[in-house]
Amino acid sequence: MSDARAEVYAEELQACIETTVKMAEGLSVEQRFVQAKSGGAHPAWLLGHLANTLDTVVLPWALNGGRMLPKGFGRRFAPQFVGGDPITENQDDYPAWDDILSEYKKVGSACVDGIRGLT
Repeated sequence: MSDARAEVYAEELQACIETTVKMAEGLSVEQRFVQAKSGGAHPAWLLGHLANTLDTVVLPWALNGGRMLPKGFGRRFAPQFVGGDPITENQDDYPAWDDILSEYKKVGSACVDGIRGLT
C-alpha cells in the first residue's frame, strides 16, 4: 500500500513531467538546439539533462533502483564541471530529439511508479 505523502510526490512529479513533455512537443525543429547565449543550454540539452538527473539521482539514490538510460547517454547532458561534454548547437552532437524525449518519458515514468510504491 502506498504512503499518502508518496502519492502526493508522485502526482507532483507526474505533473512536472507531463508539462515538460507538452512544452517539448510544442517546440519547432528550429527551436530545439538554440542556445540563449553561447555555451548555454538549449531545449534538447535541458530535456536530456532532466532525464539524466532522474536516472542518476532519483532512481538509484531515492528509490534504490538501477539506472535505465543507455550507457554514455548522460555524458552529453551533464554539466562540464562533473565531466560532461561542452554544450553545442550542433544537432549531430546529440541523440535524435525523439530519442531524448522518449528516454525522458521512460525514466520519468519509472520514477513516478517507484515513488508510488513507497511505503
